[in-house]
Amino acid sequence: MSVQLQAEKRDSAQTASELRQLRNAGHIPAVVYGKEFGSVAITVSEQELNRLYQSNPNQIVELDVQGDAVSVLLQDMQRDALQKQILHADFHQIQMNEQVQAEVPLIFTGEAVGVKEEGGLQQVQTHQVVVRCMPAEIPGNIEVPIDHLHAGDHLSISDLETPQGVEIENDPSEVVVTILTAQKLDTEEEVAIEASNENENEDSEEKAE
Repeated sequence: MSVQLQAEKRDSAQTASELRQLRNAGHIPAVVYGKEFGSVAITVSEQELNRLYQSNPNQIVELDVQGDAVSVLLQDMQRDALQKQILHADFHQIQMNEQVQAEVPLIFTGEAVGVKEEGGLQQVQTHQVVVRCMPAEIPGNIEVPIDHLHAGDHLSISDLETPQGVEIENDPSEVVVTILTAQKLDTEEEVAIEASNENENEDSEEKAE
């Protein structure tokens, strides 16, 4: 499944003031690049770009650059750290018959028995993975069932199931999620308290001097 997106060419040498005016008018500066398409500075609708990102940032985009059609993926999107406004986007040209890499979020489903019945705490270490597959097979997310996990259990990349034709590029031994035991939680709390006490003692000594 793909989505259509209109784009207009722009001057790649625009000043910061000119780029700010573009954004205020609802247009986001972007770049589309690829082996055949080269590198072209463009603008796209902020509203349409937000809609694309919220629905599925990994879906194929049929980009229309003033009559030139190109299949792309949204490669990167920069946002303002405070206002969260989109500042810039990168689109990467793809070939539908060649594999690509994409970042895919993990969705944890169910409630671990180790949390629900054994007093443990769920600790997620990996929120997304890099996959390699054909463009049309990029999943919107990968589900990770955790309801069977007991306190002390964990899942690694090698435990994840993916759709046919989709391979995860991460290290197979990378830990994805852990159910911490009550003993482990107590130990971590004690370490945190000791560290806090040490900081308070250092502050008191500095004030005394």
